Amino acid sequence: MKKNAALFLFTFFTISFVSAQQSRYHRLRSLGTDLDSSEKNTFCAGGNFNNKPLAKWNVISLNPLNVGEIYLIFIDDELKYYWVEQTFSYPTDDDGETVSEANITLMNISCPAPDLEAVQVSVSTSTINHGENKTVNYNVKNIGNLTATSTRFEFYLSSTTTNFMELLESKSVGNVNVNQTITGSTTVKIPSGTNTDTYKIALKVSTNGESNLSNNTTYSSSSFMVNGVQDYPDLIIDTNGSTARSSGGGSTQSFSTNTFHSLYLGESLQLQIKVKNDGEINSNTMKVGIYITSGSEFSNATLLKELNYSGIINPNDSKSQSTEVSKSNIDSYADSNGRAYIHIVVDNKNNVNEGSSGGEDNNRFSSIPVISHNSNRTSKIAIKKSNITVEENNSDRYYIDIYNFTGILVKSLKVNSIEQENNIINSLSSGLYIIKTPTQIRKISK
Repeated sequence: MKKNAALFLFTFFTISFVSAQQSRYHRLRSLGTDLDSSEKNTFCAGGNFNNKPLAKWNVISLNPLNVGEIYLIFIDDELKYYWVEQTFSYPTDDDGETVSEANITLMNISCPAPDLEAVQVSVSTSTINHGENKTVNYNVKNIGNLTATSTRFEFYLSSTTTNFMELLESKSVGNVNVNQTITGSTTVKIPSGTNTDTYKIALKVSTNGESNLSNNTTYSSSSFMVNGVQDYPDLIIDTNGSTARSSGGGSTQSFSTNTFHSLYLGESLQLQIKVKNDGEINSNTMKVGIYITSGSEFSNATLLKELNYSGIINPNDSKSQSTEVSKSNIDSYADSNGRAYIHIVVDNKNNVNEGSSGGEDNNRFSSIPVISHNSNRTSKIAIKKSNITVEENNSDRYYIDIYNFTGILVKSLKVNSIEQENNIINSLSSGLYIIKTPTQIRKISK
């Protein structure tokens, strides 16, 4: 039945206004009204049918037919099998027939294939240390209708509490015949560094041309404990996100042991404390303690206050809180020169188990230096009749510490100006010195 103009008009109408169907050119090989066993075997082996009669058609469909598949097609009042050799995205006049998708049925030809079933894997329930060996028993059967070739058995360590799986061993088995059962045992090593947990053994089998993947994996019915390494949280003070400043003025600075913060009457030290979890697992609710000493060392520190950090902190995540310490509170612990040191301790009540190999050793920041002045921050100017004098307020005074190059303190003085500081430095004898002020530390040579 040749196509005609009326059919083309109908086809155009269907494509443009009814659906997304379109006419495509196909080259097919006719297999006749029946499929014999040799043709099925050729198809299952991935062969071609170039020796069969060629049919060249335009097929009206949503999508082209699949190359290499066999279809049952009704045309010219006859039902025949056709193998698809080539498809094109456009129609052509070089065709013998035009056929609609409604007259085409894809054949689902059942081809022989292996079907490996992981029947069973078993292991003893005895506890084992990481780095030691364990014996695994297994049972695998080919329930397909074709020999399994290039067969492989893989054994995995599978956690019962997480999604963790690790390959322990991969065995090349070769061929497994139809209905053949393979039983055996193998020795697997639990990797060093495995986490302490309860585990099972998983068996996964594979082969070429597997017809059914749903039965390729099985798990041991029993589990066992591994004494291994343990993951912990690791809480630290994130100095990049933690800041200190005087409420009366001055810049906000990251936590530093080298920067003194001056506090005057009525002021306080304002703190932003960022706690980070550098560990492997979540941390739980804990407290951060704020301590004070008259010296820079933490020994004999006094607890001033605690901040409650509720909830969990995920690995590589952080939480921040703000607080302040008043000057009057600091004065109770400052030395005779008004100096005091603030220490921040994460999880100061040890509510979070951070392990025994260093997790608790980095919980403290020591220390933030503070100088307390018993005066107001602003200066006073007194005007006399005969002349003008400036009365310097103590707010301009600061400490200068001078160390020799072996680190021994040579002088510690309170000065009123940079000029006075320079005069003191100029009076030093020849040598190398370290100069420490509230704003900097520098080395000099005289």
